[in-house]
Amino acid sequence: MKIMTMLQIFILLLLIISCSSSNKTDHNQTKADEIVNSQIKDEDNKKVINQVKLIPPPESYFRVLAKENSFAEYLRNLYLKTENNAVVLFDGNLKENQTAQYRVLKMDVGDKDL
Repeated sequence: MKIMTMLQIFILLLLIISCSSSNKTDHNQTKADEIVNSQIKDEDNKKVINQVKLIPPPESYFRVLAKENSFAEYLRNLYLKTENNAVVLFDGNLKENQTAQYRVLKMDVGDKDL
């Protein structure tokens, strides 16, 4: 039981430190934000977000820099669907609550049974 509690505390701390809140911005972060903002396209006053790294962080938060060739960099560079964002279940049926997801990854999983 004690191990479970320690594991829960560790996971909670990991989640808390994975995003940083700060009022100060350094030059690198400002430059990164400018690059991301320049990549966001505006179509009919609706932002088209086609990569995970283009999803804006919550207000007063910023993304920490990801090391090159890291798992964080890989995840941030995954592409997102821009059309037909329906979530399909394992059996091919549409998930009942289609408003629960923010975006859907654009990832080919083939036609085999996973």
